[in-house]
Amino acid sequence: MSIVRMRKVFQKRTKATIGKKQLHLPSPAEAIFYLIIIIFVAGAYYTFGGPSGGRGQQQGGGARLSAVVATVNGEKIPRALYDLNMSNRQSMGEQDATQERWTKVGLLDSLIQAALIRQAVKREHIKVTSADVRKKIDEQVEQTLNTRFPEKRALKRYLKKQNQTLDQYKAQLKSEISKDKEGLEQQVAQDKLKELIESRVALTDEELKDSYTEVKASHVLIKPDEEAAKTKPAAGQPQPDGDALAKQKAEALQAQVKQGADFAKLARENSQDPGSGPKGGDLGWFKRGAMVKEFDEVAFKLKPGEVSDVFKSPFGYHFLKVFDRRASLPKDFEKNKATYREQVLSERKYRAWGEYQDDLKKQAQIAILDPELKAYGLLQEAEKTGAPDKAKQAEAAANLEAATKQDPQNATALWELASLFEQQGNKQRAVELLDAAIQTEIGARSPQMHMKLGDLYMELAEKGDAAKKAELQQKAIEQYKDTFDRASAFTQMNFFTNMQLEGKLKALKQPELVKQITQWLDDYRKEQANNPMGGMGGFNPMGGMPFTIPSQ
Repeated sequence: MSIVRMRKVFQKRTKATIGKKQLHLPSPAEAIFYLIIIIFVAGAYYTFGGPSGGRGQQQGGGARLSAVVATVNGEKIPRALYDLNMSNRQSMGEQDATQERWTKVGLLDSLIQAALIRQAVKREHIKVTSADVRKKIDEQVEQTLNTRFPEKRALKRYLKKQNQTLDQYKAQLKSEISKDKEGLEQQVAQDKLKELIESRVALTDEELKDSYTEVKASHVLIKPDEEAAKTKPAAGQPQPDGDALAKQKAEALQAQVKQGADFAKLARENSQDPGSGPKGGDLGWFKRGAMVKEFDEVAFKLKPGEVSDVFKSPFGYHFLKVFDRRASLPKDFEKNKATYREQVLSERKYRAWGEYQDDLKKQAQIAILDPELKAYGLLQEAEKTGAPDKAKQAEAAANLEAATKQDPQNATALWELASLFEQQGNKQRAVELLDAAIQTEIGARSPQMHMKLGDLYMELAEKGDAAKKAELQQKAIEQYKDTFDRASAFTQMNFFTNMQLEGKLKALKQPELVKQITQWLDDYRKEQANNPMGGMGGFNPMGGMPFTIPSQ
């Protein structure tokens, strides 16, 4: 599958998954209740400036943390707000510290997006009336009833048990929801902004017909990071500009095609799209909206036989050739034109709202001030393609060093920094950082950290003399014991962890430990057989769906 098309499929699956997960979230009334508590605590937190009187925190004897984690077009995101939200997310269920980076990145993104929406609401002069808020409350009451009681009989039984009428129960829900007036007003404002953006989407009859047009095309993709990785700078010289190199190469290849070179042969030899490259760049037939925006805009402007100029997308630099074009109107198009219009218009509105939010972020002046969060942003950029950007990794490492000095108890930052040193081949430094990480409260509970530390001890043991090797192997065994102790709950993650441990300890000739782990694995398999929805009452941190347990 083409990388361009794959991104669209992923987005659609994500939308579907989110929709399903919402069924398991607390009802609006319950969510509002939790928000009331958060907002109350946040108010007190801001009033007194947090634990450090608004001047930043000091963690574990480290340097003082900044009072602001980021700014969005000059608007500050206070650490107090970030920490409060982080604590709330952590309370929803414990997560292994080795995965917490993604929670932190996601939280910062959501706070940034909230700030951008607030600013956009203000620019558009959107006003929220009392009537708007009352309407939102009524909507949330009905949504709560439908979520909690999809069958009316269940609602009747509940009301009878509570000795309440339906009107009394609705009044109770209204009272709970109404307490968070500020949250309701913000939600209404966002809804109005979304409606405004969607109202600007138009669809003519010609555009409606064109939405069913397909093109058959091939493309060549050149990735900046892959081009940068091919060029090794001389000692003391800066990292090569991958973006400039990729653009230059794409333009040179495009010029060859324009001069008559065989497109398919050139794509097979040069395109860095793993999906279409080996097929001569062939993307097959696709409709408007199937590819990323930048790609669509070029592909549907070309006539059959035309080759595009070089253009940039989030994946890198492309040029493409359209081979054919066809209309694929449904047979009942004229008869059911209104229905098809509504479908296409709905899709366009959805896409317009998403693109609007993306554009808000692209055009914003965003400064991440917290070194740990800044490091994760750099790592995301460095890891966009298969060839990591070493300059960004080095900058990320420097920021993580600063973060661990500010907060020596930050197990996540220690883990990420250790991972970077391991990638660079400095395993001794990685061991030191992981050893510090498992001394923290959060790191001590992480099976993954203990197992990784054990693995590093084993790797270092291979390079030592006999005495050193025995010492390091014993340290590894102790870490593997700690891993097993902390991976005792019946979860899929712990199952896979203990499967790995069993093999490691067999190699280290630890029969007693192997016996214990084998027994745990057998017990887990029995639990799964009795409860295929995930064990322990159906809870399953790896997704909640049945899966096949490998046999030994």
